Amino acid sequence: MGRYQFIPDTLNLLLGRVGLRNNDLFDSNNQEKLVDYVLTSYRRNISAYINATNSGSRKNLEEAIQDI
Repeated sequence: MGRYQFIPDTLNLLLGRVGLRNNDLFDSNNQEKLVDYVLTSYRRNISAYINATNSGSRKNLEEAIQDI
């Protein structure tokens, strides 16, 4: 069990990008690495909105929501 859920294909895609391997423990630290990557690199509209570089309008919020 974990805090986050990943579809297996997505998880396999992300593992190498954050420096993890298939046999690494799926603990809270590694889950946070994966989510951090998803929010900062994989889902750039969300990252921009969170970091306030793309905030300030309903349109920008809607773009961020599209990444979910």
